Amino acid sequence: MATGQLRDYVLSIEPGSEVPVQMNGDYFRVLDADGATVRAITDAGDSLSVREGEGARIRAFTVIRFRNESEIPRRVVVIVGLGEFESARLTGAVSPVPAATLRAVGDMAGGDTIPDNPARRQLVMRASADNGESLAIAGLPLAPGDTFELDITGAIDITGDSGDVLHVAEVI
Repeated sequence: MATGQLRDYVLSIEPGSEVPVQMNGDYFRVLDADGATVRAITDAGDSLSVREGEGARIRAFTVIRFRNESEIPRRVVVIVGLGEFESARLTGAVSPVPAATLRAVGDMAGGDTIPDNPARRQLVMRASADNGESLAIAGLPLAPGDTFELDITGAIDITGDSGDVLHVAEVI
């Protein structure tokens, strides 16, 4: 989606050099920088290091300079102007996230510790509806019958009565 007055520029920038772009603007986005980081410097005093796909809405400027801080020449493609530009284009290595699996950890009681699991994406806990009191998960009370989900891989302490039950499963 594009709005306002935007223009794209293809810049060839030598190592340690800057290329100025004269344009009234308040927005820029680096579309391509050969995988490198470049510095954007405006006459309004803003200075940002950005990579491909990054940009910013900043104070109004009339000149924006792009600096190649690497040791090799770079081809940099930017959009500069008034307005904003959004892109859903994916760059870089993309790999699908494997499908999740729900796995029972088991029934635990107050005083127990849910073990850590570096492969865990999410912990799903349900306090038994038959519990007499609330259990606490990392200090958060879980009343009988309540369910709680937590994105954590580390171990979690359960506090409460040892006769109260917490049903625990994890998404891996």
